[in-house]
Amino acid sequence: MKRNALYALAVSVLISAAAAAQTPPPQTTPPQTPPPQTTPPPQTTPPPQTPPPQTPPAQATPAMQELTVVGCVVKGVKPNVYLIERAVDPTKKNDPPRTFRIQAQMEDPDFESHVNARVEFTGSAEVKAVTPPPPGGKIDEKDLPVFMVKNFQRVADTCTADPASR
Repeated sequence: MKRNALYALAVSVLISAAAAAQTPPPQTTPPQTPPPQTTPPPQTTPPPQTPPPQTPPAQATPAMQELTVVGCVVKGVKPNVYLIERAVDPTKKNDPPRTFRIQAQMEDPDFESHVNARVEFTGSAEVKAVTPPPPGGKIDEKDLPVFMVKNFQRVADTCTADPASR
């Protein structure tokens, strides 16, 4: 029994010595305080860099064709959107009627006063195939080819239903 007590005492002394060797010695010098500063220290690390914005895959610029068309001006569904319906090239005999979304390349065009009138437009038209609408449906205005208007003039006060009457 004495022997077990001696072993236990020896083991606890060894454990205590090992633990004491692992602890750092206490500091004996008082901590130094830095002198007071009146200006903030200069920033040594640069501000975080924001990654450049992700650009969507490059879309091809639509092909544009210089064109003169005669058609009917109608208001679009959205505000300040105007369309040229039944637009045909007056120099081509069998030009099929098309619809364009109008964008002006001039200051303050007054398309509103030409709504439901037959108008001749000069400008450049986007060359793109338009998917036909479902039966009884309409093509969304944003899917129509764009006609960039450089100049326009009224040729008739009303639109006719027959595009052949040019």
